[in-house]
Amino acid sequence: VGFEYEQRTDRSYALDATNLWTRMRALQNAPNTQLDLQNPMLVLADGRVVSYRDVQPDDVFNDTIIYNRAYSPNEASAFAENVREALGMNKFGTDMINIDNMDPSLFSLDMFSADELINPNGTRFVGYYGYDHTGQLLDYDPDISDFFLARDANGRLTRPVGAFKPIYIAGYIQDQFNFRDLTFNVGVRLDRFDLNQQVLRDPYILYPFYTVADIPGTALSGQVESIPASIGSDYRVYVSSYNYNSATIVGYRNGDTWYRANGEVTQDPSELSDLAGGGIKPFTVLTPEQRVDAEEAQGGAFIPAESFVDYTPQTVVMPRIAFNFPITDEAIFIAHYDILAQRPTTALARLDPFDYLDLINSRNTGTLNNPDLRPQRTTEYEIGFKQVLSEKTALKISAFYRELRDLIQTVAFTQAYPITYVAYGNRDFGTTKGFTLEYEMRRTNNLKLDANYTLQFANGTGSSTTSGANLARAGQPNLRYILPLNYDNRHQISIRMDYRYGKGSSYNGPVWFNKNVLERFGVNVVMNALSGAPYTKRDAPYIITTPNPSSVALVEGQINGSRLPWQVTFDARINKIFSVGKATSGKSFEVYFQILNLFNTQNVTNVYNYTGSAKDDGYLVSPQAQAQLAEKTNTQAFVDLYNRAVDNPFNYALPRRLRLGLVYNF
Repeated sequence: VGFEYEQRTDRSYALDATNLWTRMRALQNAPNTQLDLQNPMLVLADGRVVSYRDVQPDDVFNDTIIYNRAYSPNEASAFAENVREALGMNKFGTDMINIDNMDPSLFSLDMFSADELINPNGTRFVGYYGYDHTGQLLDYDPDISDFFLARDANGRLTRPVGAFKPIYIAGYIQDQFNFRDLTFNVGVRLDRFDLNQQVLRDPYILYPFYTVADIPGTALSGQVESIPASIGSDYRVYVSSYNYNSATIVGYRNGDTWYRANGEVTQDPSELSDLAGGGIKPFTVLTPEQRVDAEEAQGGAFIPAESFVDYTPQTVVMPRIAFNFPITDEAIFIAHYDILAQRPTTALARLDPFDYLDLINSRNTGTLNNPDLRPQRTTEYEIGFKQVLSEKTALKISAFYRELRDLIQTVAFTQAYPITYVAYGNRDFGTTKGFTLEYEMRRTNNLKLDANYTLQFANGTGSSTTSGANLARAGQPNLRYILPLNYDNRHQISIRMDYRYGKGSSYNGPVWFNKNVLERFGVNVVMNALSGAPYTKRDAPYIITTPNPSSVALVEGQINGSRLPWQVTFDARINKIFSVGKATSGKSFEVYFQILNLFNTQNVTNVYNYTGSAKDDGYLVSPQAQAQLAEKTNTQAFVDLYNRAVDNPFNYALPRRLRLGLVYNF
């Protein structure tokens, strides 16, 4: 019986200190870039400079007008004000300064406002959670509303982001018992996982909205009778216009499933967007015009607290059952059933308010975190039997099936409002099935031998969290196909041989000068062989520096439809153990010599997608390369340097390695 309680407190602070100087230069005189055109200063013949209001009738105007700089409150900069104040100047003055002529010790991060470091519409210079924008530890837990609304004494947004504090609780009970000829190992584990943060009420709508159940009390109440019976009361509603007095319902949505106004499922949500005049229009509580008024009243764009709800804790019940029983005196049947759960990846599941700040500023270039991720689940089944072949040998045959659900993958929230974006979600599915054949020989005449052969088929909708990123970023529907996974090695063979001499009366090795010279000496050799892992072949060559091959070459066949060569590796370990002190003390020294990749085999771990070769990507002989070579000043130099880049050592497994070691046991 066991119990576990864990609450993490994760904090982070990162600053782009080098580029911060570029930011400082842009801010130092930001409020003073405009001229005071309303107050020209005239240069007189006698050299005096006076305001045009102070010119006397007998003053002689030269021909020069000078304009002083004007202070622009709309371009107010906390950094510009605080630097001037530190210099003893009027912080709202129009005098120009140059930070590059100042002692760097004058500056500090608290001279900046949060938004000056975050830079919502440009390059971000700081990232943090659990700290404020200056790197000071937060002593309270702000919520998402504080990020959008909290201000300091000067009325500037402080953008606080709380620490990430997920809570994990687990309890389990397990027992082994016999019932007649059956041996059972039975248990159950209960996991409760709480990300302990706020999540969007609906990932497709950033602002408060009405559902079907709310329609009777709204401007669309007259359309209640036209709602199909198949549409649930909690479905989201989409309208043709934000003039609700004349708008009509064009469709509905339940989770990721979209419906036309007549209740039919549609695979293309852009249909609803087209019916709304080219922009998706959920039935929001405030129209865009009303929301602009609310944002002006608050002094900036924000997402209301009503758009967020608390994360729903996930509870997973994981039974584990294993049993075996003898079929005959020399054979035994074995079976087990397990459910396993894995917490979502911390880096992908943390609430990041900066993501939502980007969305309301129509910036969605990256892949957003998803604070509503669920645990990933694995269900395993295995059955088999073990047969004695002789007094010291046995054979085991087993079949297994593993099902993986709720795997994390990039997901396109197409037709989200106000902007489509890509984030992580529990979208992928996979299966691994196969059988294993194991041979075991207990030590016989100093030799112990184990051999294993596994045939497996690993297929699924994605091999990693980003394998669907290209489709998602292209705005395509979230298509999912069952394809070979990256770790789908069809055949796996492992042989372990251990030749070893015993000690004392069990020693049967050579004796020199009455010494058991090879006592407790042994040689261990392991052979591992894997059939080729899958890779995706391309139909055209492309230059090695291409960041996204999908943009220049199409898939030939299917994704992961080609195979790498077999990989075969031999590892050896030679060791001898020397007793220290009395035999009963248990102390000993072990000296070992280990050789990894004994035969220095060049196992290919990666190939170029066009040629299927680890040495040649096929680009230099392509027509586009020939055209490029014709423009080079030194063709041979380009070819030599390119071949050097192509000859990538990371396309191969590690070469032979030798290790000499000493172990002291006590």
